[in-house]
Amino acid sequence: MLTHKAFRFRLRFDADQETLGMKTAGCCRLVYNVCREQREGWGKSHRINAIHQINQLPELKDFLPFLKEVPSHCLQQAVRDLDRAFINFFEGSAGFPSPKKKGLGDSFRFPDPKQFTIGDSWIHLPKFGFVEWVRHWDLEGTPKSVTISREGNWWFASVLCEIEIEVPEPGSGDFGDRLGIDVGVAAPIMLSTGEELPIARTPARETRRSRKLHKQLSRQQRGSANRMKTIRRIRDLAAGQTRRRLDSAHRAAAHIAARHSHVAMEDLKLLNMTKSAKGTVEEPGTNVAQKSGLNRVILDLAHGHLRELVKRKVLAAGGTFVLVNPRDTSRRCNPCGLVSKNSRKSQAEFECVGCGHKANADHNASENIRDRAFGPVVPLSIEIPTGGLPGMACESSGITRRKQELSSQRTATIAI
Repeated sequence: MLTHKAFRFRLRFDADQETLGMKTAGCCRLVYNVCREQREGWGKSHRINAIHQINQLPELKDFLPFLKEVPSHCLQQAVRDLDRAFINFFEGSAGFPSPKKKGLGDSFRFPDPKQFTIGDSWIHLPKFGFVEWVRHWDLEGTPKSVTISREGNWWFASVLCEIEIEVPEPGSGDFGDRLGIDVGVAAPIMLSTGEELPIARTPARETRRSRKLHKQLSRQQRGSANRMKTIRRIRDLAAGQTRRRLDSAHRAAAHIAARHSHVAMEDLKLLNMTKSAKGTVEEPGTNVAQKSGLNRVILDLAHGHLRELVKRKVLAAGGTFVLVNPRDTSRRCNPCGLVSKNSRKSQAEFECVGCGHKANADHNASENIRDRAFGPVVPLSIEIPTGGLPGMACESSGITRRKQELSSQRTATIAI
């Protein structure tokens, strides 16, 4: 099967190349934002797509001559990126495209393999010439495009290659081959096997340093040399945090994909989970500071990016990835199927008020995620008095459960 894989290398720009890189990223950002405004203002009454806007780039270059100083293909790719963003919006897979901001996601792309030449310790790019890079591994397959991006004070080249891979057959289908993953704050990644995987967190000292730098930045004059030094320090600090976070996420996803072919995670609405609690002037919120701290921790763990990495690696290995409804996964007893908020004694302790089952709360939730994705749960027998147990909210009142051994549930063959 043909697939695409990106190989990322750090570039070593000289002073002129770095200036050209910043100028190219800025021009691509300008073209992106101008084309976005055109679509937002005229898109309702005129049919506008990437081809129309690319054909208008020569007129824009005559109006803004500095656009001629950067590679033209990079400007065209900025328009195509905007077109892809609008397609995702109309398909319902993304929100309305927002304007690009300076210093956030600065990048540009060379889409044609004829435009660049790759050597052992260098890469040749249009208008940049020969650029030295740190090539720490070999490329595979056929290079298709090169994307230049900046993180902090460093520049990187991501070479997209088309490679041929052999897709293995899915797993045998036994219960050990299936995995449920519960993500949280105290336990970032809890597997249904009982294993807990770590995710790199931002140390408190770096959080304090970031606040100090931002406070210092707010007092400095715009355009001054000292302000630019502070901005570079902030970017370098944030880039280091991102690299550590991505490294630990890649390690966890690779660990999961190498051992399990059928993986399930919760379909969490992270945008809703991290909304502010401050409310409005008429209806002010409560516990604003606590909610703000919780939002900061959730965003620092980057659960959404972890989910995409796990999905990508599991599917690339020929496995199955499923998202399940997160409703009541933390309040449901896995052996008996009873749902009660009183069973969750604390963040880490779970004790069922029906059958008395005790387990780690996150481990119990991960088992519920696994069972919800890959097969029906056969509950144990529980004698429930009329009206239910004190403080218990069960799935249905007065129900009679069939008797069945838990071992038969664990070894049952489930078709996928």
